[in-house]
Amino acid sequence: MTRQILVTVLALILLPLVAFAQANPRVMYEGHPAAADSCIIEFDETVFVINVERELTEAGFELRRVSLFDGSRVPAIELRQLKGYQGDDVTFGVVALDPQRDLEEQLTELERVPGVYAAWPNYVHHLNFTPNDPYFSGYQGNFRQIYLPGAWDMSTGSGATVAVIDTGYRKSGLEDGAKNLLTGYDFWGEDNNVQDYIGHGTHVSNTVAERTNNSIGCAGAAFDATILPLKVFPDYDEGAYEQDIIDAIYYATSHDADVINMSLGGGGYVGTTNTAINNAVNNDVIVFAASGNDGINGVEYPGAYSNCIAVGAVKHHSVGGTPVRASFSNYGSALDIVAPGVEIVQETYDSYSGSTDYYALDGTSMATPHAAAVAALLVANGGADATAIRDAMESTAYNPNGSWTNQLGNGEVDAKAALIAYGGSVSNESPVADASASPKSGSAPLNVQFDGSDSYDPDGSIQSYTWTDTSTSKIIGSTVKFNYTFSTAGTYTIKLKVVDNDGGSDTDTVTITVSGGSSDDDDDDTNFGDDPCGKMLTTMYGNCDLAFRYSNDQLVKGAEAYTMCLEDEDAAPWPCLIACQDVVESCSQFEDCARSECEVDVTADEDDSGDDDDDDDDGFGCS
Repeated sequence: MTRQILVTVLALILLPLVAFAQANPRVMYEGHPAAADSCIIEFDETVFVINVERELTEAGFELRRVSLFDGSRVPAIELRQLKGYQGDDVTFGVVALDPQRDLEEQLTELERVPGVYAAWPNYVHHLNFTPNDPYFSGYQGNFRQIYLPGAWDMSTGSGATVAVIDTGYRKSGLEDGAKNLLTGYDFWGEDNNVQDYIGHGTHVSNTVAERTNNSIGCAGAAFDATILPLKVFPDYDEGAYEQDIIDAIYYATSHDADVINMSLGGGGYVGTTNTAINNAVNNDVIVFAASGNDGINGVEYPGAYSNCIAVGAVKHHSVGGTPVRASFSNYGSALDIVAPGVEIVQETYDSYSGSTDYYALDGTSMATPHAAAVAALLVANGGADATAIRDAMESTAYNPNGSWTNQLGNGEVDAKAALIAYGGSVSNESPVADASASPKSGSAPLNVQFDGSDSYDPDGSIQSYTWTDTSTSKIIGSTVKFNYTFSTAGTYTIKLKVVDNDGGSDTDTVTITVSGGSSDDDDDDTNFGDDPCGKMLTTMYGNCDLAFRYSNDQLVKGAEAYTMCLEDEDAAPWPCLIACQDVVESCSQFEDCARSECEVDVTADEDDSGDDDDDDDDGFGCS
C-alpha cells in the first residue's frame, strides 16, 4: 500500500501546474497558503477513532484518512483496521472541507465535534529555490553572499531586460549560456553581429542571466531576465570609444531596456555622456558602471557620473559575514555600492585558448553585473522606477560601519532585503516544533530530560520554547533543553510550542508514562537516579530519612530537590552535599557534614515514620 501511495504522489507532482491547481484549491489563512478542501485534526487521547468518524459524519464532515506513528496512512474506507485504536494511538486525521466555505468557520465547527481535540489548517509549504546547476553549490558562494537564493522566491527577473554594453556575447560554443538573448547591436562594427571574441561581455552577461536550474554549469543572478548585448569594443580589445558608449546608452533606453550594465571605465567627464545617462534614468532605466581596478581613491567614469551607480568589488565572505574591499577595487566619494568581485565563475569564451569553458575572473567588472541583476529582480517584481530602485538597493545594502564609507559606499548589495524594501513581500514559513524526551517511561520519581533542539525555522530563527503539561496547563519549561522530575504516577502529555521571529508558531507533543510511586502529591519519593545528585539524595532522603528546608522553613520534597540539583549541579549547596556523600560513612556523619560544611538545615523527614536517631551509628545501607 505504501509503494502505491508514493507513486500516486509523484504522479501528482509531475502534473501540469494548471491541473494541479484545479485539483488542489488554495486559500490564504493568516497570511499563509493553505488547502481549501482539507484540514488536519487531532483526536482526544482516550476516545476511539471509529467513534470520532461517526461524530464527524453526523456533523457533516468526512474523515479522509488517519495517519499512524510509523508514517503509514489508513484511508477511511479501511478504518475498521483501527478498531480499538484511541486518539493517542494515531498521529492525526485529514478531514475533507467545503472549499466554497470559510476555512476558519469550518475549523471552529470541527473543534466542537466530540472527540476532536484540535483542528488545524492544512498549510501549503514551499521550497526555497536552490538551483541544481552543478557549479552553484561549489563555486557560486558569491550569489549566496548577497542573499540571492532568498530573493529568487520573490523574483527571477522575468520580464526585465538588461543591456550589457561590453564586448558582445558569444553566440556559439557555449554549453549553458543565457536563456533569453536579444539580437543586440555592434556599435564598433556597425552591424548586428555581436559575437564576442574576447569573452568579457559573455562572462558579465552570464553572471546576470545564465540558464539556471537545468543541471548544467552555473546559475545566473537574474536568470529569467533578458540580455540585450550591445557591443562597443573591437574584436582585438583596444578599447571602446566614448561615442559608441553614448550611442549604446541611447539605444538601450529606446529599445526598452530596464537596466544598463557597463563593466568598463576610463577617460574623464563628458557632458554628452552625462546627458545620455540622465536621459536613461529619467526614462526609468537604472544605470550601473564599474568603479575601476586600480585600487586607488577615485572612481572611474562613467561610474563617477551622479546618476550612474558606481559598483566596487569585495572579497568572498561567509553568508552574513563582513564585506571587505578587494585590494584592486577603486573607492572614494563617488562609490555607491559594492558586490562580490573575486573569483567569479561563469561560462565564457577565452581568446587565448579559443574555446569556451567556465572561468573564474576578478574585477569590478565582475561585481557590477551582480548589482545590475538585483535591479532586474526589482524591476520584474515591482516595475521600473530608477530612483526608487536605487534607493531600495542603497538603503538595504550592508555596511558594517552603519553608514556610507569611501571603502564600501553604501555597502554590499542585499538582493532579498532590496526586493522587500521595493514593495516585495515574502510569506513567513512557520517553524517546525520537534519535542523529544528521555526517558519516556519509568518509576516515580522519574527525571526526564526534554529536548527541543531538533525544532527549526525554515526562513528565520526560533525565538521561544514553551513546554506545557496539557492536563494542568502548567508551564514546566521555557528553554530548548531542561530536566523535570515527575514525582507521581500517571501519563503526562507535554506540549512544546515554538514561536519564530515573525510570530509563526508550531506545536509538538511527547508522552511520559510514570509508574509506581503514589498519586498523592504530598508523598515524597526517595528513589533517585544513579548520577551524583541521585546518589546523594538517596542517602539523605532514603537511607537516612533526612530532608532539608528552605530558609522560610518549608520542607523541600525529594523530587523537587532532585530537579533542583540536576538543573544547577554546580551551584551551592549541591557540590558540597555531593562531597559529603563521598567522605562520610553514616547518617549522623552526613547530617553533621551537611550542617557544618554546607550550611544546610537538614532535619528528620517529618512525613516519614523512620526515626533518624536510630541511624546515628548505622552505615548508609540501612534506615
